[in-house]
Amino acid sequence: MPYDYSPKILQQWDWPAQAETYRLKFEHAQQEATHWKRRATAAEAQLRMYQAREKAA
Repeated sequence: MPYDYSPKILQQWDWPAQAETYRLKFEHAQQEATHWKRRATAAEAQLRMYQAREKAA
């Protein structure tokens, strides 16, 4: 279905609400990325610890 960019539709569009929705989605994506970066950092640290233990043994 093609998008309708007619002036009537553009006037009816709720621009502030749409901007808020995208801002919230963006913030959520940022939080999720931060979470997974922390998880990856913790997993790498744990891996290094196990490798160091193995090397020492």
